[in-house]
Amino acid sequence: MCRDQHRRFNLDLIAKLTLVFTPPVISSQPGSTTILSNTAAQFSVNAFGVSLFYQWYTSNKVAVAGATATTLTINPAITNQGYFVVVTNRGGAVTSSVVTATVLLPPPHSFVAYTNAGQIYVSKF
Repeated sequence: MCRDQHRRFNLDLIAKLTLVFTPPVISSQPGSTTILSNTAAQFSVNAFGVSLFYQWYTSNKVAVAGATATTLTINPAITNQGYFVVVTNRGGAVTSSVVTATVLLPPPHSFVAYTNAGQIYVSKF
């Protein structure tokens, strides 16, 4: 309360704080991949924003159980199945493009050996 010579008045100050949350932005979309049969397919997304959450889905919009990281690993990879990720925070959500794994099958009547060095040896019968 302030006093003026002949008046008394109240001085109330009111401040209003508005929080604005910026939605996430995908800086690098996941990419489709080509792999050999009986191996894992891996998809990754890069996004920026505050307090990001990730959920991967199949192309028919079913959430992949436990797939809540920037990288999705499907082992063994499934053909004819697409995947996408939704990145969310308090500001909103953004959806990635749909990606797929092309699975290469070995030639008929052959044996494929995989090595730790990433080299592949094919023997025909």
